[in-house]
Amino acid sequence: LELLKRKLRERTSGLIDLFLSSDGQSIPFGANWVHEIQAALDSTSTMFIAVSPASVASAWLYFESGYAYSRGVKVVPIAISGASIEALRPPLSLLQGFNIRSHEGLNNIIAVINNQYGLTFMEDFSQKDYEELSAVADLPMAISGSALRFVDRIVFSFHKNLKSDDETGTLVLA
Repeated sequence: LELLKRKLRERTSGLIDLFLSSDGQSIPFGANWVHEIQAALDSTSTMFIAVSPASVASAWLYFESGYAYSRGVKVVPIAISGASIEALRPPLSLLQGFNIRSHEGLNNIIAVINNQYGLTFMEDFSQKDYEELSAVADLPMAISGSALRFVDRIVFSFHKNLKSDDETGTLVLA
């Protein structure tokens, strides 16, 4: 997830603020992690829910996405680690999403950001980028059952900073 965070920051020229709950930086040590995640969800307008085989079974996936959706946040499910959007249950299955099975799937993340905020970031993830992420992020090309036990859910969330003229956002990976 840290590699994906770094690659998204590169693709968006640092204009997107990225929140990764497990990176040791987005949530300060000693802070209440539930409140920090809620604050991130409260300040977003677009949220990517990354669905893995483990997260589909988690109530948190539905709780967090439902919380955001009820506030009018655009929620986009994305399937990783061999999961499939088609396997989602309602209400999350009612939202249009996509599977990440190649670099095109990664480029969909950039396309959604561009469409949502009227931006023009290059959709230039390559197959090499996908393979690199697959090797460390447990995407479909490198599924490891032992690694899946550490991932309960992944939440991507983007927002536009309305206090400035700059287009910014937040990525929440919870």
